[in-house]
Amino acid sequence: QEKLMLEIILAFISSLLIVVVAIPSVIKVSYLKHLYDVPDERKSHDNVIPTLGGLAIFAGFMISSSLCITEQSYFNYNYLVGALMIIFFIGIKDDILITAPIKKLMGQLLAAVILVVLGGVRITSMYGFLGVEELRPEIASTLTVFTLVVIMNGFNLIDGINWLSAGVSIIVSSALGSWFYLTGHVDLAVISASLVGSLLGFLWFNKTPAKIFMGDTGSLIIGLIIGVQIIFFIQLSPNSTWGINSVPIVAFGILIVPLFDTLRVFIFRALNGKSPLNPDKNHIHHKLLELGFSHMKSSILIMIFNALFIVLVYSLRNIGGLNLLAVEVCIAGLFSFIPSIIIRRNNDKRALQVVHPEQEKKTKKDNSIAS
Repeated sequence: QEKLMLEIILAFISSLLIVVVAIPSVIKVSYLKHLYDVPDERKSHDNVIPTLGGLAIFAGFMISSSLCITEQSYFNYNYLVGALMIIFFIGIKDDILITAPIKKLMGQLLAAVILVVLGGVRITSMYGFLGVEELRPEIASTLTVFTLVVIMNGFNLIDGINWLSAGVSIIVSSALGSWFYLTGHVDLAVISASLVGSLLGFLWFNKTPAKIFMGDTGSLIIGLIIGVQIIFFIQLSPNSTWGINSVPIVAFGILIVPLFDTLRVFIFRALNGKSPLNPDKNHIHHKLLELGFSHMKSSILIMIFNALFIVLVYSLRNIGGLNLLAVEVCIAGLFSFIPSIIIRRNNDKRALQVVHPEQEKKTKKDNSIAS
């Protein structure tokens, strides 16, 4: 047991150190080669900032996990490496040259198919949710590919302000890694530790004022790694010592910020006649910025919400899948819509303040004419 814990600690420390050492060089090269993000009306920053932080995150994760995973009991790590390499090259090209969305999607699908078909990463059952138990192989494979692509894009879409995507990922991966360790899945716990260490190293350089962004490279890699973790969490839970009832719904709750926020924004875009892929500023972090919160305060607030939500869904895991899903949607919906309601009220007050002075001038003018 001590040896296993040592592997996890080494994975965490080595990934942290690799990222901390690598990022200053990445920043220097980015400025020399003009590889940075230029602010525009959709961006939440005012200065040019390098976007290749994902390069360091990828290096930290790959090196530490490759060195520290000594036993592979539940999945073939080689296929994860292959899938991550595809996502890395898709992301790095997009961060430097911009890649067409359809090409990015094709790369994501290819990486997901490799993990599902060759790596055995698969959601094989819904464990009684909506009366569904075991899934047919073709349905299980399709559902898993879809899940991986959605999670990748969910983490990509919330990467709009400093700390947010990395911070939420640390909370999610720490929770999953703790569960993997307690249930004896040490190889998966090492993956969690490697990711958390890499992201903690990145946070130091991403705090306001940010010196670097993770870019699509970082957010897509994070999404794929966490997607694999969440699928193994669903797959392994029933036969584990810390088995969890309604595990698919608990998994949704663990990823509540990237999944619910993405779903909410996509629905609103569709209702307004816009493409779901058309970028805007309707994410929860944009609303918090509009209310006057700083990048750091907005990210920390959302991170705290995700952490408390994980505790909540674990506490309510025995109330039944549909009941738990209803609780999750209600609470997440309330958290998402409160900022919009406050913004609307503030806008109404400003409108009244503009109207009232005009009415007062008109009244004074009418009184002057009458006299």
